[in-house]
Amino acid sequence: MLVTITALIEQSGEDSFVNAKEMVLAVLMRGPATGYDIKKEFEFVLSPFLDVSASGVYPALNDLAKEGLVTFKKVEQEGRPNKKIYEVTQAGKEKFLDVACNSVELRHSFHSEVFFILTVAQHMPPERVDQILDQWIKFSVDRLDTVESMIEEAEEQNREGLRFILGMSRASMDAIMDYAKKERGKLSAALTHRWEEAPPNIARERERVSV
Repeated sequence: MLVTITALIEQSGEDSFVNAKEMVLAVLMRGPATGYDIKKEFEFVLSPFLDVSASGVYPALNDLAKEGLVTFKKVEQEGRPNKKIYEVTQAGKEKFLDVACNSVELRHSFHSEVFFILTVAQHMPPERVDQILDQWIKFSVDRLDTVESMIEEAEEQNREGLRFILGMSRASMDAIMDYAKKERGKLSAALTHRWEEAPPNIARERERVSV
């Protein structure tokens, strides 16, 4: 029996890189932000890759502040309510690096944490980024084999609409994989250079989190 394309892209194991708190930490790794800024990141940047809800931002920020992983300062605004600007602490940075580099296996799907975590690759050791890409490419090859079988079955059942959608999915997967294979060398070189030029304290942090 044919499975749906939705089921196909969700077949990736139960472990996940991020919950709401880790996603908030990832956003704050780029610099201070208000809760509103983080909600916009969830809605307009994360939503194409992940099934996320912006409603979880403020509860996550409250928990992170209690745990000492973020801090905030209140800023007065004329004619408007005061706002809080959040910033990740050193402990928060260490938590993010630990989760990203050591803690769990990433899900590998075409709507997954893989795409999002690579947007902050500059904070991770090059070896970890290479490992993520190797795992993702292997996942992609396996899924392409599954898509090919589904296309054949759709053709046998004269389900032209499904065959068309599966063909588009295959073309998209092929294009993404080709790009990853061609461009990963540039990414690796840039990250290696960044780590080699890093201050001694960052170099020590790399040794701590390296896979």
